[in-house]
Amino acid sequence: MELRDLVGVRRSTLRSALSADTARARIAELIDGPFNLMGSKPLIGTTSSQGASFRRRLGYRNSFQTVMDVGVEPQGATTTLRARSYMHPYAMVFMAIWFIGAGVATAALLLASTAPGSPYSPLFALFPLVFAAFGVLMVFVGRWFARDDHDLMLEAVIRATDATVVEAGGYRPRSAEELAASQEGPLNARLVLLFVLAVVVALGAAGGLFYVMGGPG
Repeated sequence: MELRDLVGVRRSTLRSALSADTARARIAELIDGPFNLMGSKPLIGTTSSQGASFRRRLGYRNSFQTVMDVGVEPQGATTTLRARSYMHPYAMVFMAIWFIGAGVATAALLLASTAPGSPYSPLFALFPLVFAAFGVLMVFVGRWFARDDHDLMLEAVIRATDATVVEAGGYRPRSAEELAASQEGPLNARLVLLFVLAVVVALGAAGGLFYVMGGPG
C-alpha cells in the first residue's frame, strides 16, 4: 500500500464510446442514494448532471473508506470519464481535529509540568501523544481495508460504460478470483480489530504506569 492510498488522491481517466447522457445513466444504475439503507446496489452516493460521487457498499463499518468522484465530459461522439478518489472527507476532518487536539494537549501539559513549583511530571505529556499514535493506527487500519476501493469502484464504472483506460492512476485489472478475494474484508477486519484492542489495552496499562510514576508527590 502506497502513501497516496493512505491520505492522498488517486486519479484515473477513462474513455467510453457511449454518449455522456448514456454513460451517466449507466453509472447511476449502480448507485443507491445515501439514505437508502436497505438498498442492494454496489455503490452508495449521489449523481448529478456533471457525474457522480459514491463509495462502496460494505458488509461492515469503515469510517475511513474511499470516496470516488467521476466527472462525465462529452468529447464529440465519445465521453471522457475522470475519476478521483480519496479518504472520506468526514474522516479527514475528524482526524485533523484529533491530531490538533493531541498537539494542543501535549503543549499544555508540558507547559504545566515545567512551570515553577509544578507537582506534575513531564511524563503526563505522553498521554496525548498516545492518543495521537492511536489515531495514526486507526487511519492506517481503516485505509488498509480501503486499499482496493479505487480499483473496485473504477472496475464497476468501466464495466457499466464499456470504457477503456486512458490514464490508469495505479489501477490494474483484476481477475474474478482476485476481486472476490479482495472483498473478504469482514473476517480480516475482526482480526485486526482484536489486534487494535490489544494495542489499546497495552497503551492503557503503560499510561497507568506513567501516572503512578509521574503523579503529584
